[in-house]
Amino acid sequence: MSSEIGDYIRRTKDKEPRRGFLLFLTLATSTTALLAVLAWPMFTGRVYTANDLGEFHLPLRNFYAQQLSRAEPFDWFPDLYCGFYLTGEGQAGSYHPLHWLLYRTLPLWLAFDLECWLSYPILLTGLYLFLRRWRINRAAALFGAMAFTFGSFNLLHFVHPNAIAIVAHLPWLLWAIDVLFDPEASRRRPWAFTAITLLTASQLLLGYPQYVLFSLAVEAGYVVAISIRVRTFMTSRENISLTAIWAAALLLGAMIGAVQLTPTLDALNHSVRHSADADATMLSTEGSLAPINLVQLVAPYLFRDRVAGQNTVELGLYAGAGPLVLALWWLSSGRGPRRRFRVLSTAATTCALLALLWALGDYGPLGWFQRGVPLLNSFRLPCRAIVVFQLAIAVLAALGLTSLLKRDRPRIHPAKPRLIQLFAISGLAAGVASLRWPNNISSLPLVAVGPLLFAAAVWLVNRANAGARWALPALALFSAADLGCYGMSAGMFQNVEALSDFVSEINVPPGAPDARIALDLIAGTEQAPGQKTPRIGDRILLAGWKRVDGYAGLEPARQLDYRALAALRVAGASWASAVAAAQIDEQAEHSTKAEREPNWIRLADPRPRAWLVARAISSSDPAADIRRIDLASEALIDSAQVPPQLGPSPNGSVEIRTDRPGNFTATTDCPSTQLLVVGESFHAGWKATMDGQTAGVLRTDGDFLGLFVPVGQHEIRLTFQPDSLHYGRLTSSFGLGLMIVTLLPWLALSARAPKRLAR
Repeated sequence: MSSEIGDYIRRTKDKEPRRGFLLFLTLATSTTALLAVLAWPMFTGRVYTANDLGEFHLPLRNFYAQQLSRAEPFDWFPDLYCGFYLTGEGQAGSYHPLHWLLYRTLPLWLAFDLECWLSYPILLTGLYLFLRRWRINRAAALFGAMAFTFGSFNLLHFVHPNAIAIVAHLPWLLWAIDVLFDPEASRRRPWAFTAITLLTASQLLLGYPQYVLFSLAVEAGYVVAISIRVRTFMTSRENISLTAIWAAALLLGAMIGAVQLTPTLDALNHSVRHSADADATMLSTEGSLAPINLVQLVAPYLFRDRVAGQNTVELGLYAGAGPLVLALWWLSSGRGPRRRFRVLSTAATTCALLALLWALGDYGPLGWFQRGVPLLNSFRLPCRAIVVFQLAIAVLAALGLTSLLKRDRPRIHPAKPRLIQLFAISGLAAGVASLRWPNNISSLPLVAVGPLLFAAAVWLVNRANAGARWALPALALFSAADLGCYGMSAGMFQNVEALSDFVSEINVPPGAPDARIALDLIAGTEQAPGQKTPRIGDRILLAGWKRVDGYAGLEPARQLDYRALAALRVAGASWASAVAAAQIDEQAEHSTKAEREPNWIRLADPRPRAWLVARAISSSDPAADIRRIDLASEALIDSAQVPPQLGPSPNGSVEIRTDRPGNFTATTDCPSTQLLVVGESFHAGWKATMDGQTAGVLRTDGDFLGLFVPVGQHEIRLTFQPDSLHYGRLTSSFGLGLMIVTLLPWLALSARAPKRLAR
């Protein structure tokens, strides 16, 4: 058996061609330059603030860093939606070790820049090492790694750092799977198992499960492909055993990541995506890739927004002229050159086609799959499967470059006709689209860029095929410039500034940030999928203000309509922006007419942080009933809740002792049994004690906390301790211990195993 494998390896071992050294050096220089360009804010004391970076991620991480510095819990975020389950929302990656280390030890701006940047060198290195395991020439492997790392998806999604961080794990997972299934690497299988476990856990801890799903799909496909590759050297039983080990590693990784996974499921179940008003069918395919966007592959600057549909970040499909030409070169190279990499080539081609069909969503044949599979239909934007498509193109491009490098004698015939046709297709697409959609087309010079890019790529491949030694380094430089210019010119550097300047430019209400504000109050959002009005981001939180509304991925479902003045009053809102004021009902407009400031309206009579009322009213429709009660003396409770007998008496007094995120204490003094109302969002995870004894927390006034307090003086304590977080922590601890217990004896057994021929 060993001799057969050794013969196979000697027959297929790749000998680096000498002309590949200059190409590798060019690629190394190019990728280093691209990474340096991405890192330049770190060297100038500035921070990326474009799009969601400044409007969502920075405010969340500012709170996270503050809580870490105070050694206080960070799971409950009081600044959004009158209180928000931050760990459940996920995108702060609160329990990820790297996030904890960065934001605990570094200034906010530097920690944030590093978090955004680190994914790219990790991704580049991982894909390079994975391709090298297939004995792909090192220059070609680096080209493929560059093509994916700096492809349009990864650079355009720079504003979604958690997503890119999860994607950066994928090549390492494929590498670990390859080691696990390697017939000659039995001693390294325990480490491969551990790597798959920890990488999967790390992905889940980053809190963006849609991209974990894409990763799992690619991993499963690769397991099938690798099983075919090694079937010559393994029995079916061995193959099945290794597949079971891979599945066990995934399960163990999910257990370790449970501290994030279970809160996310909790938040999802209480979000507007799962509310009675949400149309899951429409939500699941919102963001499908319209077929017209396929033109981007050959005409990247054709459309005014680079895409048909305005959402450039999500719909950008361009994979680069050089990588696409090399991928097509490989696919048209015939069976002979492709024989050695048949499994990888077939897997990548299949992966590209399926990913493209997935991205089409409602426009393609897999829309039913996105809509009909439970949990999968909770994810929006199937167009994000573009990331898998671009990974497959990068792999095929690496194979195409390998085939050019391995030619012993230069070919004198021109490039394949299909490549020449690609230039013609690019020009034709630009011409037809310009006539068909004249109002959505870029300027003529930009339209012409596409055909010129592909003409240059085809010409360089042709010259390399003819034996020109300079052509492949020139192709590497051309591709790096093409990918970098496309991805980085779409807004990445338009908002880079010092953090202090970014905060000072925020438009805030007059006075100190001592109360909540309403910024947009847009009705519906997720509940009305047709709503296309842009949301206002959370940047104002950096200035110390708190929001009644908010901007987040998993917006919590709420019972009140915050366009009503009564709902804003019980939320403690003292100011409304001009955008929010346009949404408030006539009663609010009438009551605030004389109290206007530039861009802001002062709201009348906001309720204090906590107060006592002498009357509790059962309600099945708090959104309507909140308008009809006296908030100072009455409160709504759920119709299923039977209130105790509350005698008519003056309202008692409340003295707040502690008011920290997830931790509220107060003392009350009541002349009779009364209802304490706290202006913090209700969640089943809130636990209450009264004088040290457990007390029941109930939903009050539709969306807020309340509990009945008997006559006399009492000490009330409210703490946020959700079961999802508690059991998630326990599961993560158990999973980590189980991994260690599994690994140690396995390592001992593998050390005693006979050493076999190195692969």
